Amino acid sequence: MQPLDQFHAITGFEPNPMQAAMWERVGADDCAVLLKSPTGSGKTEAVLAPSLATVLRPDEAKRRRLFMVYPARSLVEDQIGRISGMFTRLSQDGRRLSLVVDTGGQSKRRLFEGGREVTESQYNPRRHLYDGDVIVTTLDKFLYRFFGFGEERKSFIFPFRVFHGLRRNLFVFDEAHAYDDTAFTNFVRLLKALYTAGLDTVVMTATMPQEYAQELDFLEVVDHLGSASTHPKTLRYVPKLDNQTLPEALLAAARPRCGDGKRVIVSVESVAEAVTVWEALQKPLLYHGRIDGPQRRKVYDELKRRELDDERYTLVTTSAIEVGCDLDADCLVTELCNPASLVQRAGRCNRRGKRTDAEVVVVGNRIPAYVRELTDDQERLFLEAIRERDGAPFRPDDFLPLMKRGVTFDYRAEILFDMLFEYVYEARLENKPLHDKGLVVTRSWEPSVTLTTDRERMSHAVSVPLSRCATVPDKVAEDCRVFCRYFNRHGNEYEIAFKELHYGGCAYFRDLVIEAALPDVERGWVEIPKPFIRGYREGYRETLRYRPRDSQGEAREARLFYLRWQPEEQTAASPVEQSPS
Repeated sequence: MQPLDQFHAITGFEPNPMQAAMWERVGADDCAVLLKSPTGSGKTEAVLAPSLATVLRPDEAKRRRLFMVYPARSLVEDQIGRISGMFTRLSQDGRRLSLVVDTGGQSKRRLFEGGREVTESQYNPRRHLYDGDVIVTTLDKFLYRFFGFGEERKSFIFPFRVFHGLRRNLFVFDEAHAYDDTAFTNFVRLLKALYTAGLDTVVMTATMPQEYAQELDFLEVVDHLGSASTHPKTLRYVPKLDNQTLPEALLAAARPRCGDGKRVIVSVESVAEAVTVWEALQKPLLYHGRIDGPQRRKVYDELKRRELDDERYTLVTTSAIEVGCDLDADCLVTELCNPASLVQRAGRCNRRGKRTDAEVVVVGNRIPAYVRELTDDQERLFLEAIRERDGAPFRPDDFLPLMKRGVTFDYRAEILFDMLFEYVYEARLENKPLHDKGLVVTRSWEPSVTLTTDRERMSHAVSVPLSRCATVPDKVAEDCRVFCRYFNRHGNEYEIAFKELHYGGCAYFRDLVIEAALPDVERGWVEIPKPFIRGYREGYRETLRYRPRDSQGEAREARLFYLRWQPEEQTAASPVEQSPS
């Protein structure tokens, strides 16, 4: 079978020029590529198809093991369905294919045989996780495995399978533009380590700023960005009037477009404003980062069902769904956002190119300060470009040059990465104490805390930055409690236990859980409970206070500290003040 015929057999459709070019590169002995291609152009299939073609070979040594690494768990959830569909189809002739999902929420192997997924009783679930045909994970979890953290008895098999093995590994990093600061520091360090070891890598992006791409100059650039588009859509601009709030302006633009059998996405930066718009639109579908995992999957599955059945929908969302999710709306109504975000969001509109009246409607006069990447002058030029193109076809190339995001490397993350790498891969025993602490700072120096309605069942759990749960003393929430989660070992089993936070110390070594009431699961955690009191700041050090009550009802104080991204004198405002989303 010819290569492009194989592509069709695996995916069910003919390859476009970008996918045909990537088939050759992924099949080469030395693959180190930065792939630039528009949203909706099929980048995932461009690496999946040639990799799966090798999996079908009878000789194990000629097969590839594909690692798909994403910036967020929501993207992993989206890809699981696409890959499962391919595996179901390809396993119909008796082949056995395995998909590994390894994220913070789940670590599981799924096996496909005879055109269906088999149960755990039909195979050995204790095989090592990285023994799979396709491994789908996040950057955070991959870094965790890369440094040998995981199951106690098998943790160091992870680094071994990354660098060695009978199969040749291919590491694919999708949506690479989503990383910044500490995460981008780790990402570049990791890429260079894989590249130096001669391992095959593909970095994929639709909107990576040129400043970021220059840091990856050791990769071959395959550039398929271009204004020629098979997905027509018209750009519209709607300014916010002086007497309007932002939700009112968005509603004025969205209401006339909701209906008539259309699929409409309304995108807002702030969770609170998104919920305001959602309620005013009579509560259609709502998706944001502070909705728990099962509810997000329920909403996303409903969206995909309606698209499959060609039904209308209205979705109100935040940036949580703008990257990588395979949606195909007829109209996008979005708050004015950064150029890269606008291109990403527009990629969810007329993704299949089937409509001739698709619209991208931009609403507002300023990008919210807490997400703005542009200077005042750059923002003015960006807004002028949108106004000038009002009523014209939307072309990503018109906005790609306006993407400005300076590269800021985190030297502390670089040192931490190098010390862990030296211990795991070079046996530098002087770095063992650092590894023993189990600390990997993947994307932020600020610890996260888990919100839940029931700590034992971890019901409706979401993670938020610790600082978002702090306020001034007279506004501290009295109706929630903070617990530390522990794992007590009993033989080969682990028992989870909780104790209320009574003692302070370093927040990095506390697994914090806030138990609070959630009024509405569908709305999610719109108002974040705030049991902590903001403490003092000194240089990089940030302090928070919690006041539990002991068994006699007496109040005491536990002080936690962690490190900030920048020292106090270099930061204009605290994270709490910057971001209401």
